[in-house]
Amino acid sequence: MSGLELLTLESFTPLVGTEFLLTTSDFPMVLTLKEAAPSGPNSVKGRPFSLLFHGSALPALPQGTYSLTHINLGRTDIFLVPISSTSEQRVYEAIFA
Repeated sequence: MSGLELLTLESFTPLVGTEFLLTTSDFPMVLTLKEAAPSGPNSVKGRPFSLLFHGSALPALPQGTYSLTHINLGRTDIFLVPISSTSEQRVYEAIFA
């Protein structure tokens, strides 16, 4: 998929509960999309939304832009921010405004 304008809440909502492959230069890891939700009033560019991804606790990813691949959505680069963690999992958020 190319272009952030193609990434909408409606494109992610049916993918909740499915896996995305995150690839870095060091390792691949799987993130599960746990939530896709609106996050504020509509803007000129469209409706803002946020995504929550759950992954394993280790390795811990710093905030940054990562390539995520989904079987239905294809490959896209998304800026992820770690927002919480336990000994078993880490939660990452992406916000589209």
